[in-house]
Amino acid sequence: MPHLSIVEMGSYALKELSQAEMLRVEKHVVRCAKCRDHLEGELGWAAAMRSPFMAKVRKMIDDRKKAAKA
Repeated sequence: MPHLSIVEMGSYALKELSQAEMLRVEKHVVRCAKCRDHLEGELGWAAAMRSPFMAKVRKMIDDRKKAAKA
């Protein structure tokens, strides 16, 4: 059984896949411990990227870029 690609797992974590693709990934990780372990890390990363802290960090980066251009 071939493993899921990193792109597929990242897209799943970010909810960028179609419903059919999401289901395919879910069925695969039920059977594949290696992909399941990797996907757990991707899900944690995706949650962190959506956190209020990350939104604040992104704003600080954008503000710094704007200030550098001025």
